Amino acid sequence: MRFNQARILRKYERPYTLIREDDGDWNSVGVYRPPETQRIDLRGSIQPLGDKLTRRMEDVTQWTTGCY
Repeated sequence: MRFNQARILRKYERPYTLIREDDGDWNSVGVYRPPETQRIDLRGSIQPLGDKLTRRMEDVTQWTTGCY
């Protein structure tokens, strides 16, 4: 089964903003630095996977991890 992901990803690619919260921490002097929010502009797409493809991927994962 061939799955052309590149074409589909290009077709549905959209800009989005990743919002990531840092953990607050203490500096070397002992002063608390509150958490900061990072905003990172990216492009990408979210692709749902069907049950058939998901099951096949799980089977491959179980087989490859069972070999070690």
